Amino acid sequence: MLVKLSEHELATEQALLGQLTLLGLGHVLELTERGWELKSSDPLEKNVILDLERDYQQWQKSLTSLRSQPLYRALGTKNNQMPVVWDVTCGLAGDSLQLLAFGCEVISWERHPIPALMLLRAYSAWQHEVKASWTIDFQRESAPAQAQVIYFDPMYSEVNKKALPRKEMRIFREVVGQDTDAEAVARELLSYKKRLIIKRPPGAGLLLPNPSFQQEGKAVRLDVYLP
Repeated sequence: MLVKLSEHELATEQALLGQLTLLGLGHVLELTERGWELKSSDPLEKNVILDLERDYQQWQKSLTSLRSQPLYRALGTKNNQMPVVWDVTCGLAGDSLQLLAFGCEVISWERHPIPALMLLRAYSAWQHEVKASWTIDFQRESAPAQAQVIYFDPMYSEVNKKALPRKEMRIFREVVGQDTDAEAVARELLSYKKRLIIKRPPGAGLLLPNPSFQQEGKAVRLDVYLP
């Protein structure tokens, strides 16, 4: 059953649909009973569906090895006090859900209308107590005062062509494209004088010089800049 949106959500959805039309991408999303689905350019591939419950449960399973997670280490957690994190490139909410599973309060922002539309209906339909710690904003363009950490995951092409991403992310990248202004955005985020975490693929160059430290995993590198 298609979720019923509030008046504010409907107005936001209409504004996002307008942006989508201006970008010439109105054909890439399909509204079904499960929400907005992203269509592949390959007619033989199934649509990409955003399932917040499934994705959140996957992150919860990783809680037994928190300190092995590069993102957890990059947060600088002290005395088990988890920070308030502003995720400025929420996308399909993978990292926001991971942060929620860690116990963070998360404020998510997404500027591209495709993931924003998918997220709007998925978030409205999701029934989970952790939503009390999660705010999604499609209009904010400055750091929330309560945010202690800023998390930035710009869209980039794969550095290692042999390690192809999962189908959902590949299709997402094909349609949304790269963040060509990633360096400029990173510099603006640094100016807020908060802990800044920039997610990069292994082997990629720095977006900003002189990170305070780095956390590396098999598939990701996190460059951390302290205020």
